[in-house]
Amino acid sequence: MRYLSRYWGEGAVAGGAEGLLPRLLSRRAETLVADVVAGHVPLVRWEFFTGSAAYRRVTVLRDPWARLVSQINWIGRFNDGEPLPDGPETASIKAMAAAVARTDFASRTSLERLVRLWAPVEGGFDNLQVRMLLTGSMAAMVKLLTPRDVDRAVQNLEAFSVVGFCEDQAGVQRKLGGLAGIKAAPIVAFENAGKPSVLSVRNDMAREVLEPWFMLDAELYQRAKLIVARQPG
Repeated sequence: MRYLSRYWGEGAVAGGAEGLLPRLLSRRAETLVADVVAGHVPLVRWEFFTGSAAYRRVTVLRDPWARLVSQINWIGRFNDGEPLPDGPETASIKAMAAAVARTDFASRTSLERLVRLWAPVEGGFDNLQVRMLLTGSMAAMVKLLTPRDVDRAVQNLEAFSVVGFCEDQAGVQRKLGGLAGIKAAPIVAFENAGKPSVLSVRNDMAREVLEPWFMLDAELYQRAKLIVARQPG
């Protein structure tokens, strides 16, 4: 968000779109004008909003295993007394926190039970990056995914103005600067690495058991590299 504000100006960037857009739709928030709208919004939901096609699309992908570990650790915080957020995602986060709480991430049996019994919720653990790039119906956020869904996600990704990688912040910034018509040296900062409170990326046993939850994301990630290689900047 700091990078976006640097390029477009502080008052031109509306963040937290996942919470803001539902409030605008229900008239619980004042209409605003923004050059940039940023947040964790499924593409299918973004397309529901009138005028969304006027915005150029940008997304940042992350190494699928690292992303899943980060999400599980983030969800784990809500089992340590942190209050649940008040918004449309509350029910999903509550379900995910309960699943994390009853799982021993050092036990293969416990992890296998988690994968076997998990019922997907919007914003859930299962190949979330593919789901966020699907269109058609909000059922994409919870349905059983197939390899064809990866094809569809890649096809949608082809139409984005910028596709970046979390692991290459400088590259993302250069491409954002290109969109804004600004040449500026990247600001490389690592501030939100997270703590392995529940799961570590070095837990190879968990990685093996949880592979179904990031296997399609891994294919998307590799195919996205080809898209990025063709982008200018």
